Amino acid sequence: MSPLRQLVFIEHPHLVFSVVALATSLGALSPTRTFIPLIILLISLHLYVRVVSRRPRAILHFANIWLWTTAGAFVAHVPSSIHALSSNAGSLISLFLICGVSNIVALVAVYVDARLCLQMKTPRARITTFPAIWATCWQAVSYITSVGNLVSWTPVVGIEPYKWMRHVFGSWGINWVTAAWVVVGSEIIGAWFIGPAQDITDSTDAQLISFEGSSDDTRTTPKKSTSGDPYHVFFLGIGLLGLAIPSYFFQALPDPAYAASTTPLTVSCVLPPPPAHGDHESPLDRFIAESRKLTRADVLLWPEGAVRFDSATEREDAIAKVQASIKGPYVGLSFDEPAPPDWQGGNLRPGVRRNGMVIVGPKGKVFEYYKRNLVPFVESFSMAPSMDPPETYELQLGPPSGTRKPDWAPSYPYVRLIPLTAGICLDFAQGTTFVDLPTRPALILGPARTWHRDVGLAMWEQARARAEELDSIVLFCDGGYDSVSGVAGRGMDEVMQVGSGSWMRTIGIQYPFNEKRTLYTIVGDSTMLLVVWAMLGLGWAGELGAERIAERLQFRGGEGMMQRISQAVQRIRNGIAARRAPQGEQQPLLA
Repeated sequence: MSPLRQLVFIEHPHLVFSVVALATSLGALSPTRTFIPLIILLISLHLYVRVVSRRPRAILHFANIWLWTTAGAFVAHVPSSIHALSSNAGSLISLFLICGVSNIVALVAVYVDARLCLQMKTPRARITTFPAIWATCWQAVSYITSVGNLVSWTPVVGIEPYKWMRHVFGSWGINWVTAAWVVVGSEIIGAWFIGPAQDITDSTDAQLISFEGSSDDTRTTPKKSTSGDPYHVFFLGIGLLGLAIPSYFFQALPDPAYAASTTPLTVSCVLPPPPAHGDHESPLDRFIAESRKLTRADVLLWPEGAVRFDSATEREDAIAKVQASIKGPYVGLSFDEPAPPDWQGGNLRPGVRRNGMVIVGPKGKVFEYYKRNLVPFVESFSMAPSMDPPETYELQLGPPSGTRKPDWAPSYPYVRLIPLTAGICLDFAQGTTFVDLPTRPALILGPARTWHRDVGLAMWEQARARAEELDSIVLFCDGGYDSVSGVAGRGMDEVMQVGSGSWMRTIGIQYPFNEKRTLYTIVGDSTMLLVVWAMLGLGWAGELGAERIAERLQFRGGEGMMQRISQAVQRIRNGIAARRAPQGEQQPLLA
């Protein structure tokens, strides 16, 4: 056996895999999950589980790899989480618990796949089991928890070849592709580490990657890789490369802002500079003054919690003041205020607040939305979440200066309708936030306020993912210190501003606007669940079909032909193995 295989699987497997898990989790499990590092981490976990699952003290081995993986995720999140709560100690304890639970989900998914593969005889079913389990687990986590994809192992960075899948399969497709590449990588690396048959039979510990069979003895002679046939893994890899082809031939570009087929829409994020020393101007007056400098825009958006109200009357007075002071554009006014005791049909305790946003137009308030997902510990104790899903409002956009009304719209009142909706900060972390909208929105307003650049980047990536799933555009306005804001979706993904500083951008909206929803939002999560598990069933059915064909050929006297075909294939395999194997060694076990 080669020194590397001897080191990894015989002498120090736990040390080697622990170091790999710690190193890769630092990059893979950062606030912005990255595609390639995440695949490398999962490959190492996939191999490690197959090494230790049938060995004595397997629970201790799992606890060991869980601890190292959690430590890597914990360290990667410390800079962005240490000041999340009022107490640094409380922030670190909460962070460790969240990372630990997330990593338990990942390890359980890997272990369940390993155990299920023992019961399957069909290679096609075995190589599609882990992608189905992986996609199902993380979509369930996103649906159950308020932080959604922020704690899941769903990559958001480095997935450019598969971005087109978002509006077809949503997060299901991204997670499935990630797990499928893990299967390909772990099978290839596992077959290489197993090495030639002579190395295995001479080793002191024969139970390496595969643990097929009923014995728990760690010296059981190993069998083939759990995929059963390397050609199935090869075709899976070719299929994954094929899924990346559309991204290179159909690159999304932004719609032109000024064209006969588009409506120019100027959007703006209002981020006034921090108040000067001794400036006692109220936040409402500061945002109104800044907004008045940006009246060339059609839509102005204030960041999450831009102003604070202590009563409903105070809020209505502020809306009237905004309407009177800012002429022309629609203003997305974000605020927090006391929640009415009977709000959402329940008796809320005194002092509970809610986080909302209203759109103020020339005729007053036209749209209202309240935050649904609250940050655990930070907001969940002092604020009440909304149970109402987002709705769509059709913003009426009149002709710009110098444009004839009939040229702008064919009939009275000569306006173009721009459907829009809204989500507030953490609402974008759940992939199901906008799937129930009856029509596709042209614009999603996304006010936010994060406390660290890494958190801001993570939320920016989540907002961009939701826009791509809906084939829409998101205006993300983050009022946090050192945060990021920009426009994303339909070929746009630029960060326009870091930190304070208002900005404007003119974008093109399809005209006439096609409100047809994307495939993912039409079929929903339940259908995607059936799709990922149907692929597993197709692998099983295809294998059975091949067996039935072979049986029919034999029954009709085709034994001689099948035998000749089998002998020819075996000669080709032996020839390839003989050319690859070093002198004096037997052919590789998986050849």
